[in-house]
Amino acid sequence: MNVTSLLVGGFFAQWIDYEHSLHAQHVCSEQSGFCRTTAHAVFVVGPETDDGRLDMLNIAPVNAAGAGEMLGYTNWEKHVVNGVCADPNFTNCTALPADARVYNWGYEAWSPFKPADALAQSISVTVDIQYKSDPLAVLPTLTIPYLTTVVSGKGNSPILSIVPNDFSTLAYQNGDEVNFHVVFSVAPVDDPTEKLTATGEYSVDAGISWHAGQDIFFEDHIDLKNDSYFQSWQFDGRWKGRSQTVCFRIVVSDSLQRQVRYENCMRVCDFVVPFHNAAGYCPNSTIIAFV
Repeated sequence: MNVTSLLVGGFFAQWIDYEHSLHAQHVCSEQSGFCRTTAHAVFVVGPETDDGRLDMLNIAPVNAAGAGEMLGYTNWEKHVVNGVCADPNFTNCTALPADARVYNWGYEAWSPFKPADALAQSISVTVDIQYKSDPLAVLPTLTIPYLTTVVSGKGNSPILSIVPNDFSTLAYQNGDEVNFHVVFSVAPVDDPTEKLTATGEYSVDAGISWHAGQDIFFEDHIDLKNDSYFQSWQFDGRWKGRSQTVCFRIVVSDSLQRQVRYENCMRVCDFVVPFHNAAGYCPNSTIIAFV
């Protein structure tokens, strides 16, 4: 599955099918009476060049088990890589044919609470890729089995809280623009399936001026960490210009208007490394040992 697909016109694409990049789950709450079904996967498309061709791609996720209807959504994570490193130690890195963009595929659905054996056992998706209106290729069918979690009661986290994922957070000077990709998790106080609201701002001049955020979204998986369920989120952006630092601040609200805030700054790198590089995305050394 992780073999690179060569497309027409010099494009290439591949799923990143390692364990840390594939999620499909039913989280069912006895308190709310609903199941929140989510799925998440990651793929790359390249080459990333300064001609803007990737901005002209039409990328559509399709239900591989249905009649060709759309299934979820895709979006560029504002993240560029030149290879892929495998779990569990983020080593064993393989090179891509060239720099490539990381794309997120996500899916979400709600249903009334039901027994685990009445829920779907897996989800299957393909991805159609077109350049302008010209077909390029279809990524191979990806099937992810669902994990089912049943939570009872209303309590989750003592407070609405944010845990940053510093390992996956990065900024990159890509020609005459800056791309940034912020990853974080949020624990609802009450029901783990609750829909939260998030906003983000960023600054490229050390906090002198701030700009409204572009893409901030639930990443479609919920993880149990330290006895609380955390929802995974992303805040991504693209800014025309040059900068050595990007600062960001995030505000998340729940249905009772409780809020939690998180802010930080990060160095802007002028190079790319593999997906899940062991030394992080902005290491002091850029030497990568591909296999």
